[in-house]
Amino acid sequence: MPANRRLWVQLGELELNLGRAEPAAKAWEKAKSLPGNDVLAELGLVRVHLLQNDVTGAEKILDAA
Repeated sequence: MPANRRLWVQLGELELNLGRAEPAAKAWEKAKSLPGNDVLAELGLVRVHLLQNDVTGAEKILDAA
């Protein structure tokens, strides 16, 4: 399994663009677990929560970022 944060972020983008929110979230969760100093994975997860009308979940991610 690749250990490249940017790769996982891009995979999340691809999955979400294809309308697959759950695989996108999994890719962004994997990206979050890898070293890096950007918040792209967190922003992707926020988008998934908002698409699912889960504002509270999105706020929790933003508060933790």
